[in-house]
Amino acid sequence: MPQWFYQRPPEQADPNERLVADALNALGENWTIRWGWFYEDNAGAVREGDFLILGPGGHVLVLEVKGTQMRSFALTGYWENENGSDPVEQLEAEWKAALRMLEATAAGSTAPFVHRAFALPNLHLLPGNDAVDRIPPDRVLDHRGLGDFGTWWQRNAAKVENRCTESRSLFLKTFAKGIKPESLKLFIRDSERLFARYKGTEMNLLKRVWPNRQLLVKGGPGTGKTFMALQTAKHFAEADGGNDVLFVCYNLALGGLLADMAARLKPDQGSITVATWEHLAARTLAEVGIEHQAPEDYHQRSQYYDVDLPGYLHLAVSENLITPRFDALVVDEGQDLDTRFPNEIPAAPDQPGWWTFLLRLLRTGPAARAAVFFDPAQRPSFRPEQFHIDDLVPVLSQPAIVHLDQAVRFTRPLFAFLREAAGDPSHPLVADLIPHERAPEGPAVELRQASPEDTAKAVEEILRGWFKAGLCNLKDVCLLGQRSRLEHSTLSTCTQLASYPLADYRVPIAEPANAEPLPHNTLRYLSLNRAKGLDFLAVILIDTPRHNRSEFLLACTRARQILGVVEPKR
Repeated sequence: MPQWFYQRPPEQADPNERLVADALNALGENWTIRWGWFYEDNAGAVREGDFLILGPGGHVLVLEVKGTQMRSFALTGYWENENGSDPVEQLEAEWKAALRMLEATAAGSTAPFVHRAFALPNLHLLPGNDAVDRIPPDRVLDHRGLGDFGTWWQRNAAKVENRCTESRSLFLKTFAKGIKPESLKLFIRDSERLFARYKGTEMNLLKRVWPNRQLLVKGGPGTGKTFMALQTAKHFAEADGGNDVLFVCYNLALGGLLADMAARLKPDQGSITVATWEHLAARTLAEVGIEHQAPEDYHQRSQYYDVDLPGYLHLAVSENLITPRFDALVVDEGQDLDTRFPNEIPAAPDQPGWWTFLLRLLRTGPAARAAVFFDPAQRPSFRPEQFHIDDLVPVLSQPAIVHLDQAVRFTRPLFAFLREAAGDPSHPLVADLIPHERAPEGPAVELRQASPEDTAKAVEEILRGWFKAGLCNLKDVCLLGQRSRLEHSTLSTCTQLASYPLADYRVPIAEPANAEPLPHNTLRYLSLNRAKGLDFLAVILIDTPRHNRSEFLLACTRARQILGVVEPKR
């Protein structure tokens, strides 16, 4: 599907234009189309044209749609249209205007080659047909030509060499200005569809290795790991006449999202149980009668989760207290689950840390179906490096290793910003990441620097700009910051921003059952650690200096299309 810029919603357009748009929509993602644009004719009057098309080779086509025959009566000079005016003169005026506008943007550099043509979606023309009186054949697209647009393009619009190397940039700067909010919303929505399609394509590649019962899938941010993990869980559930699948992640917020998504999968056979590491461990220890309690003190909680809780689980495994009750295992964000116990726990070398407990929950143990999706570069820097995929390989019976390297949910500007922000291209978060060859366009990253007392003002400026342009709605936006709670951030004194209430992100799987849900018109704040594995259409990052490069980059990767950054002013 091409990348569209709309002057108005398609449903409000002329029916003949919609016929042409339907034909053009069959083109690939490397085509860009502006539907509806304004220009000044030779007399200085402002008029509206129909389509501007940028092809993969950088050529531009001015396409004017006509729904009737285009004949003129020689004795009067009148054309058979609404007002008897000359459509050829109209097209020439559009073409010259497009040239002028592109040349003005190029500012002395070479502008793209521009062709022009009429689209006649209701006509099937034969050679010699007088419906195209005075119009060269290479400037006419009838119903048949629209149906084979790519061939027509190569034979006519692209026949002249295009010497402009910046065609795309010039086209967007010239013809993407002044777009109405409704059209930007449509563009953003279409980009979301593209991301879904790209993830589906990558999923088809992963399916080729599904005959392997065990998969270790490494992929950087934006490579579609969570989507693939869910689809793999469904596949495991439906295999072999039905299996009970355990789907595990570490992060509570991600666990809540996965539980909702898994409930909608509805496998034909078997079942999928989603659990976070913390809840699964607590539930298992309660079942075997081992008493434990997470302390309130922050430093003691770190000791509890890193040493005490794994120690309790190791004890339960060693004394054979755990009853296997699952047939298959899927783990998302696997790098957060330690493969090595702390020195305080007397574990055998062949026991891969927390995974010993997970494998004991499987009826066939290390021989069971399993899929682990992981990225070592996304493990929090403050946690000890206790995850090593090589610790799992010898324990599993037949693991196949898969490497995902193509980002399938970043726009071109966002991916370029990630590369630039990484500084060193060998930074582990982006080193193996390549952009999708047809990644959609999108808005530039909004950058601000602000003192703590001015952070709220900077955030409001970004929000109001996005909302005014029609890029997103409030529900699409999430504020991210280093602090665990809103009350500890630079926005702690704010009860609202841009006239909307401000509150901490509600995590369904972790909040009390009687907690009131957040109103729909609330702007949500989430800490970077709780956001692991999640992504949002739009993100505003606060309180995170760029010199904390790994945290800064990881936070930026939580945005799919729209990103704002308010850096602390030094």
